[in-house]
Amino acid sequence: MPINKYQEVRNYFPYLKTGKIYFNHAAIGPIATPVKNSINEYLNYRSELYDGTDDPYLNISESAKNKLAHILNVNSNYIAWVDNISNAMSILA
Repeated sequence: MPINKYQEVRNYFPYLKTGKIYFNHAAIGPIATPVKNSINEYLNYRSELYDGTDDPYLNISESAKNKLAHILNVNSNYIAWVDNISNAMSILA
C-alpha cells in the first residue's frame, strides 16, 4: 500500500512516533528531519570547510527569497529573514 502525502509529511517528524500530541504554539517545536539535516550540513561546512572567503549558502538564501517572492508576487527585495515577528516589527518601527 503506497504512503499517502499526509503520512509522508508526518514521517519527516520523528517526534510524532512518541505517541504524544504536539500543539504548535508558534515558538518552538519538533524539527523536520530534512531541516535538521540541512542545519547539520551547514554547521559541518562552517566548522570544517569555511575559509572566510565565500559562503555558498548565501546563494541558497537568495534562491529561497526569489522562490518566495514569486509565490507572493512581490520583488525579492521586499523579503527579509528575521528570527521572529516581534523583532521584525521592531525593525519596521
